[in-house]
Amino acid sequence: MRHIKTGLFLLAAGFFLIGTGGTALGQRRAVEHRMEIQVTNQTINVGERLTIRIDGVQPNDMINLAPKEQTTAQVAAGIMVPAPGRVTTLGIGSTSPLPDGALSVTPSEVRITRATNWTGNLFFHVDVPMQTQVTLVINDQPLLNARLSAPVAFWREAFHPGFSIAPETFVRATLPNIDREERIRPEEEAYRVPPSKVQVLKRVLPSSDTARELLVAFRVNEQGQVFAAHVLTHDPQAAAYAENFKQWVFAPYVVDGKPVPFLTVMKVSF
Repeated sequence: MRHIKTGLFLLAAGFFLIGTGGTALGQRRAVEHRMEIQVTNQTINVGERLTIRIDGVQPNDMINLAPKEQTTAQVAAGIMVPAPGRVTTLGIGSTSPLPDGALSVTPSEVRITRATNWTGNLFFHVDVPMQTQVTLVINDQPLLNARLSAPVAFWREAFHPGFSIAPETFVRATLPNIDREERIRPEEEAYRVPPSKVQVLKRVLPSSDTARELLVAFRVNEQGQVFAAHVLTHDPQAAAYAENFKQWVFAPYVVDGKPVPFLTVMKVSF
């Protein structure tokens, strides 16, 4: 399996798809969860591609893309999907335009390819309509294939909770260094921690007649006890499974010599 670059790569509160679906023209189809993706020139090499496939996109769904350089350059694009196989660009503006070939959009797919002259970092926002499946792929390696039940982030090969915040008010002055812990909020003594940095001492897996792979957010106290667990991928048994995940035990996570409460998101297969 190809090693994914550890460049910052955020899939969280942001991708928004808004549209009519099978309802009368002009009505907006209900959306479920916002995701956001950030791609840096370390995430993919020159010529490599990152693909977001959204199964279940219907005629007249709206895909709003808001790529943005990490500094001052901004791009805003509204792309209408009026019928399968057709894409109409409603408007694009930027102080630093996207390189040719960097962005490709079809009715069910957004593809980002790193061009030789691409040096900036891009942000994309999409809201996922109800009853759609989202697949995230770097080259031919799938990283996510699921219906979401909550916003999801992906940094440096690790999943994290997403952020529910409207893209028009989203302000990003700095980006966290997610190869280590970061505070969830400045005023809180709680940290968001990559799963590679935590140790599970006890696992209690649910029973299931079919194989499952879920994204689970664990909130853990200073003693390593789980006080809240939330299944981020859609599953009819999510609430029942969460009761099993609350019985997990982690090794205490230590910052500056003392154990702290933390939040981590893990892929769980059973």
